[in-house]
Amino acid sequence: MVTQYSKGRRAEYKARQKLLGDGWPVVLRTSGSHGPCDLVAVSANEVLFVEVKTTVKARPNYSAELDELRAFEVPEYAAKELWIHLRSQRKWVICPA
Repeated sequence: MVTQYSKGRRAEYKARQKLLGDGWPVVLRTSGSHGPCDLVAVSANEVLFVEVKTTVKARPNYSAELDELRAFEVPEYAAKELWIHLRSQRKWVICPA
């Protein structure tokens, strides 16, 4: 049986693989944290916090998720993004926070 947790975990691993493929040398999954981000990507010059969502059809509004991510305090040199995996289209929508 496929659960919401397993769908989310699968999307997090896909996002992690995409980040690694995009040249981020370190990508950590914050499994079980229930915090505002699922992945932390680190390079020599940058830090990126990513919240991952997965869906078949995108909702028109992800403001609650973006608000939570924006409220998450990070160093000023770090970036925050919401990544939405559209399973039906097999693509990512990336929203800076």
